[in-house]
Amino acid sequence: MLNKMVAVIIDSAPPNAPRIVNQGNSAYAMLVMRMLAGRMCEGWKVLSGFSKKLKADYEPHMSEDGRVALRNLRAYFNPGKGKQSLITDVRNNVAFHSLREIVAAAYDALPPMDDLGDYLHRHIGNTLYYTTEILQYEALKQLAGVGDGAEALRLMQRDAHAQTNNFNTAIYSFVVAFCERYLKGALATLPDETETFEVRSFDDMRLSFFSELPTPQAAS
Repeated sequence: MLNKMVAVIIDSAPPNAPRIVNQGNSAYAMLVMRMLAGRMCEGWKVLSGFSKKLKADYEPHMSEDGRVALRNLRAYFNPGKGKQSLITDVRNNVAFHSLREIVAAAYDALPPMDDLGDYLHRHIGNTLYYTTEILQYEALKQLAGVGDGAEALRLMQRDAHAQTNNFNTAIYSFVVAFCERYLKGALATLPDETETFEVRSFDDMRLSFFSELPTPQAAS
């Protein structure tokens, strides 16, 4: 869900949009990416906590794609002694626990005359404190080891997309193995349980930071 949100947000700014619109959307995308980093790390804790039972009781009965996905997750989130994945670094340093030294280093890295910017609006829903977002991008650049904020976000998005696919594939394969063992009757009826309905094209979806806010019913 969060990966979908990021994709929609990134494509929501029209061509030649004002800088403030691009900054608002980048702040929106960064927030979702930080949430996604936290969800993935928590998901990995759940999987790794049941690693022995998963390997012994279910992994041999999972599909090859599912087993490969599990191996990819283990390799990514356990990269070796003294190392951490980019997603784990983001979760630990800028997503939910903004370490003081990371923030200070990000602030020191800004050019002395850099154009910061907090945009104030009469409605708080369209107020954007972009200075803090600039610091988040600076911190992400340091964690990713690159010199450009957009490139750092792209690397984070790449890792998040790849590991989301691994999580989805592994969990789906586990669920199938579990159902084949304990819920054979329910699994056999699934092909008959279908529903068709209209949905919007993904390309038509928009989710911009700045928007016309809903009017409270009491004020209408």
